[in-house]
Amino acid sequence: MKPLDRRREFWLTYTVAALACVWLAWRLFPLAIPLVNLDITFSREAAIAKATTMATAHRLAPVGARAAAVF
Repeated sequence: MKPLDRRREFWLTYTVAALACVWLAWRLFPLAIPLVNLDITFSREAAIAKATTMATAHRLAPVGARAAAVF
């Protein structure tokens, strides 16, 4: 008896499953794009000012701490 990966039926089933996955990914990928598309309306300076205010109010950083903004 042949091993499973040597059978023609295995590779036919594998190919059909792979093509179904490719088709599904092709159909669903455009639905994921709106999740990544963000409109940034906050400037860097405004973000740092807000973070500094919150850090001071909640005593999260020492006096004179440096700030950075990353997105």
